Amino acid sequence: MLRYLVPAVVACLLLGNDPIPNWGETTDAGNLHGTWYGVSIEDSYGDKVDDLKAVLIFENNGNFTLKRRGKIILQGTFTTDTSKEPKTIDLTITGPDASVREQYKGKVLGVYQLERDTLKWCHADPVLQPGPRGHLPARPPKITPTNIGECCFTFKRLPP
Repeated sequence: MLRYLVPAVVACLLLGNDPIPNWGETTDAGNLHGTWYGVSIEDSYGDKVDDLKAVLIFENNGNFTLKRRGKIILQGTFTTDTSKEPKTIDLTITGPDASVREQYKGKVLGVYQLERDTLKWCHADPVLQPGPRGHLPARPPKITPTNIGECCFTFKRLPP
């Protein structure tokens, strides 16, 4: 019986349904792949909202979708860099429409921390940034909202 089980397990590992591409040594994209549920968001004023009713999906082809209550809020592509501390994640916004792309200037620069099934992601929201509009906000320096306009999300990975 064991002689049939071992080849079957090896075949499953080699022929899995969702192969994760080789993203290189400076990326965590394969580890982010999957569906994440929004647990909380915290801003630089210390305000915290639990149970966001948001779902973040990272696909193995470099695409992402952020939904809230079933409606697409953001979508586009993402890249990560694990050689930096904290790790960085850049989102290129392609939708859901032109007004969203304009609001975010086509890009969101963030930092993140990944621990098992918990993802913490921080970015500077251009709508909440002080000063003149029309510029891309700077990347947050750490995984806590310290500057005005920074938001940090906590997500939990959903089972496949």
